[in-house]
Amino acid sequence: HRPARQTVSWLWFREFIRWEVAPYPGRMSTVIRMTIAATLVMIIVVTFRIPNAALAGLFSILLARESLAVTWRGGQLIVLGFVLASLYTLFGMMLFRGYPITHFFWVIGTLFLAFFVMRTTTNYAAAAAFTIPIGVALPIWDGSLPSEFQVEGTLWPIVIIAVGAGATVLTEAVY
Repeated sequence: HRPARQTVSWLWFREFIRWEVAPYPGRMSTVIRMTIAATLVMIIVVTFRIPNAALAGLFSILLARESLAVTWRGGQLIVLGFVLASLYTLFGMMLFRGYPITHFFWVIGTLFLAFFVMRTTTNYAAAAAFTIPIGVALPIWDGSLPSEFQVEGTLWPIVIIAVGAGATVLTEAVY
């Protein structure tokens, strides 16, 4: 027979799922708006073959949808976080790329900053918007690609997140 501990965990999980999918006023409307926004984002991304498409889908779902004003503010925070992180990465690479020791310490400091922001920020979407471009750009810059491709790989996430946030805000405005 099975140990009691597994049964208790299963009951807890079943109650958690039941609580998570319980209906509440406005839930269906929110689900419809999220589905429309994510579908619109993916159509744009696939049509124009924009790299890092999963980021647009992720942030179109992460944006808050309590009201149009809250969604607009959230979209602005997400795009601002991506722009700041991308600029931080570009300037850091311009300053420290040619010096192995300082580059090493800059990467360590940057990873510390990313984990610190994720841990201490109360707005998860804004924190992820700051840390994800750093996580995307660091491997690109440590490779042996030409500089043009490295800069392009650092800037594409800004475009993709702007598309995701813009499509979500547009969906909210139309709805």
